[in-house]
Amino acid sequence: PKAISEGLTVLAAEEASRDLVGALLVEDFGTPPPEGVERHVPAFAPIGSLLDGLDSQYRRSRKIGAGTHLHLFMLGVAQRASGRGIAHQLVRTCMANGKGRGYTFAVTEATGPVSQHVFRKLGFREIVSATYRDFLYDGEAVFSSIQGAEATILMEREL
Repeated sequence: PKAISEGLTVLAAEEASRDLVGALLVEDFGTPPPEGVERHVPAFAPIGSLLDGLDSQYRRSRKIGAGTHLHLFMLGVAQRASGRGIAHQLVRTCMANGKGRGYTFAVTEATGPVSQHVFRKLGFREIVSATYRDFLYDGEAVFSSIQGAEATILMEREL
């Protein structure tokens, strides 16, 4: 609801069918996140903890207020539409929208090699990361079995 109410989220649909083929959920990084996400989706708690840790490190070194930093937090493209540049266009559209609304930075936590590649290609730079094999949640290495990705990377780009 927060992402929708702020009007920053971007969707991609096929022109002819109007079928949804991609989405980039975006929120204002300078306003509080929705309460209780972990309570509603308990399986989200470990990744939420990892992302919260990265976000806290980032916030300690920046002045972040409402309307300054876009938070690009979930990028997805339907498998049947992959390879068509949809992810790149979603991010470019989001950044243009944010810049037009006065935002000066975009921030994301890229969790896998594909999203990390997309964001790097669009000028995002790594700020801080958390390796999956070393991250502990309630004393357990809950992400140690992840293959093909080494870490979640918090990245930023000036708009």
